[in-house]
Amino acid sequence: MALTLPTFTERDDYEKGFSAYFDKEIAPCLAEADETRLAALALVKKRSRIAYPVIAALILCCLLVGLTIINANRSGGKVAGDLIGMFFIGIIVLLAWVNQPAKDAISYEKELLVPKVAGFFGTFTYQNRGAVSYDDVLRGRIVPGGSAGVMATEALSGTQGGKQVDICHLSTLRHEGKRNAVVFAGFYVKISVTKKFSGVTVVMDGHEPHLSNSSDLQDVSLEDPDFARMYKVMSSDQIEARYLLAPDLMEHLKELSALHGNNWLQCSFIDQTLTIAIRTPAELFPTTSITSPEHDEEDVHIILTRLHSVLSVVDLLEDHLD
Repeated sequence: MALTLPTFTERDDYEKGFSAYFDKEIAPCLAEADETRLAALALVKKRSRIAYPVIAALILCCLLVGLTIINANRSGGKVAGDLIGMFFIGIIVLLAWVNQPAKDAISYEKELLVPKVAGFFGTFTYQNRGAVSYDDVLRGRIVPGGSAGVMATEALSGTQGGKQVDICHLSTLRHEGKRNAVVFAGFYVKISVTKKFSGVTVVMDGHEPHLSNSSDLQDVSLEDPDFARMYKVMSSDQIEARYLLAPDLMEHLKELSALHGNNWLQCSFIDQTLTIAIRTPAELFPTTSITSPEHDEEDVHIILTRLHSVLSVVDLLEDHLD
C-alpha cells in the first residue's frame, strides 16, 4: 500500500515558506524512513518471539538452580548470588539484542531528517557522535566539569550566512572515586564569526553561576533589570560587552532559556566564537517511537523551533558586528 505523506502546517512567522520546502526536500525522505521503521519493527517482533521464551527459561533455571545450591549447602549463598548475576547479565544482553533494530531505526531517522530540516536555514551535516574536546570546553569557560572526559552526541555542523555553527548535546564527566559522574548535560552551541571580539564577555546563570577563569574580568552593569536578575555578566571590555548585549540579544537569550524550561543557561564571547550552553537532559532532536509513523509532523515542528532559536542568534550577531 502506498504511503500517504503529510503536508506541513506553518504556525509561526519563522516557518514561513517551510511547507513548500517540506514537500520538496523532506517528504521523500520520510517514505524511506518509514520503510526502515516498518522493517525494524518486524525484526524487533521476530527477535522478541525468540528472546522472551529464552528469558523466561533463564529466570526459571536461575531460581531452581539457586534454590538447589542453597538447600544442598548452606554456604552456597555466594555461589547462588554469582549465578543469578550471570543469568541477569544474559537477560540484559538478550533485551539489548531485541531492541537494537529500534535504536538503529531511530538513529537512521535522525540522520535523514535533522540535516534536511536544518537545510532550511543553511548547509548542515548531522552525526550521532560529535567531536568536542576537553580543551574546547575549557576555552569557552562556561561549562563545568570535564576532567574525566567529554561526550558529544546529536552533532549538527554547518554554515548559515557564512558563519560556522556547531550544535550538539554535550556531557562532561569528572572522577568521583572509582566512577565518573556527569557534571553537565545539555545543549552546547558554538557560533564562529569573522570579526574577533576585542575582549572576553561571559553571561552566567544568576542562580548557579560557573566560570572557569575570571581573573581578567570585571562585573558589567546592564540596564535591563529582568536580565540582571536572571544573569551575571562579566567582561574584560565594558564597552564591547554593552554593545554585544544589546536589548534584542538579551531578550533572545531570555526567550531561549524559556523555550527550554527556564533551565540553566550561560554564554561567552571569546576570540571569534560565541558559545552557548543550556543544561537539560532532553534530547536535542526528539523523535517518535518506532511504533509511531516516522513522519510525525510534531517532531519536525520541535526540530525547526529549536534550530530557529539558536540560529537566529547568528543574524543578531551579524547586525551587531557589521
